[in-house]
Amino acid sequence: MNNEPVAWMSVELDGRTVLATYEFETAIPLYTHPAKTLTDEEIEEFEWVIKKHFHFNPNEKVVGLDRIIRAIVKKASEE
Repeated sequence: MNNEPVAWMSVELDGRTVLATYEFETAIPLYTHPAKTLTDEEIEEFEWVIKKHFHFNPNEKVVGLDRIIRAIVKKASEE
């Protein structure tokens, strides 16, 4: 597995979270997880870290965040 980011994430001025497949000035690199699959507990932990970093309410459900995390892991396992 290489050590390159598989995606980049940023929060725009209007508060929207933006994901990209390319690096840009305000982007935070998202790296792969060494496992090919993640448990539900690992997904929840990853969600908590992302919510904390972007100042989301930790109890608020972010629609699709678990799918984004799983897609990143899937993409990383293909390389």
